[in-house]
Amino acid sequence: RICDPLNSFGANIKSSNGFLPIKINSSKRSDAFDYDLKIPSAQIKASLILYAMFMRGESSISGLVKTRDHLENLLSYFGYPITIQDNKINIQGSDRLSKNLSIELPGDISSAAFIIGGAILLKGSSVQINNISFNKYRIGFIDKLIEMGANITIKNKRSVYGEDIADITASYSPELFGVKISSDFLSLMIDEVPIMCVIAAYAKGETVIEGIDELRVKESDRVEAIMHNMKKMNGLTHLIEDKLVITPKNKLYNTTINSFGDHRIFMAFYIANLVSGQDFSRKSQDSCYKKSFTNFFDILDKVVV
Repeated sequence: RICDPLNSFGANIKSSNGFLPIKINSSKRSDAFDYDLKIPSAQIKASLILYAMFMRGESSISGLVKTRDHLENLLSYFGYPITIQDNKINIQGSDRLSKNLSIELPGDISSAAFIIGGAILLKGSSVQINNISFNKYRIGFIDKLIEMGANITIKNKRSVYGEDIADITASYSPELFGVKISSDFLSLMIDEVPIMCVIAAYAKGETVIEGIDELRVKESDRVEAIMHNMKKMNGLTHLIEDKLVITPKNKLYNTTINSFGDHRIFMAFYIANLVSGQDFSRKSQDSCYKKSFTNFFDILDKVVV
């Protein structure tokens, strides 16, 4: 999904039928391009923006561009000639950044989601997380939790280095209700779906997540991974075409987590185990969580009583 558009604009990248290993050969810079993005993926969009920065002339990306826009915000903050209007991004190539690249990065909501989920589900819990990215394309998880009835407070909103950030407080929420997550909304919380499914398993009423095909092309087939682990915990999930349905039950049981090598699956179901009554322990033979949250257990050690 990334190699094909780049190759069409002059790159020379070869993959093994879409998998590693990938071979990147040198190529001559091409002229500017126009691309209609058909997949709402920030990774694809970002690769095209970075590529366009080294082309001659002004390139444009249109279509499904309303996804995570950290790169666009950063380039705008640095004064790079990039403009965003409606569903189109214009990038002037062969320019240079005008500011020093010294910035402080806000906290990652995709990692904070596991701590927030634990606080919501664990009786007596409350946690405040400061300086979290509050990008409008990243807070779908928070919006849905509030819709479910979660005790969440947002304060101290501000903008730093072109990014919106805030402080989030999450507390035990005994009255949660199932929600519908549309396919259009899913891109705003795509990384948080595993922990959202765990939370939904403790709500009242079904939660329906539409447009789940994008979940099948992450570090694992997350649809299958979620259903597999939920079944081992005696949870109820099923598929209706491209919809994943989570039906709450009175009791979920501890399980040996099968992460499928996926950091978000492991962390989501580690939280599920804690909620179902398993004692907190740093012992784990699976270290895939280190891909995105190296101090996952250190943080849990501070917030789990």
